[in-house]
Amino acid sequence: MRLKSVKLTHFRGYRTTTVIPIDEAITGIVRRDDCGMSKAY
Repeated sequence: MRLKSVKLTHFRGYRTTTVIPIDEAITGIVRRDDCGMSKAY
């Protein structure tokens, strides 16, 4: 799956809706930790 952008709304320091475009060269891995929270690398 390829993502074209990430849209953040009320996430940590982002007060307004922010769209972050993603370049094709970027690879990301998201996993859940034992506390029920998600982490992005």
